[in-house]
Amino acid sequence: MIFQVFWLLKVIRKEELVNALIAESKKAIDEDGAGTIVLGCTAMVGVKEAMEEALTKEGYGAPVIEAGQAALVMLETFVRMGLSHSRARYMSPRKKLRTWWGGNDSVEI
Repeated sequence: MIFQVFWLLKVIRKEELVNALIAESKKAIDEDGAGTIVLGCTAMVGVKEAMEEALTKEGYGAPVIEAGQAALVMLETFVRMGLSHSRARYMSPRKKLRTWWGGNDSVEI
């Protein structure tokens, strides 16, 4: 695994990555009818803007969604709306006695 990561860092520069993603995005739009490009990795931070700009210049109006940014905006929306996970599906853990190291103090939580 470490070898693969170092190989990737050595071979692919940002410009090469962006160019490859743009080429694949154009193929997805032309051949598969994609209307939106979703970057499925949080390592794509900083690539989205370059891709959108290049795609727009070439006449492709497809928006590009970056996973990390999308997750953060979704979280902000949940907080603003006062939402959290479902208590029916993700119930609170049962109460139990907790004891901390270094003392005889116990607390039920």
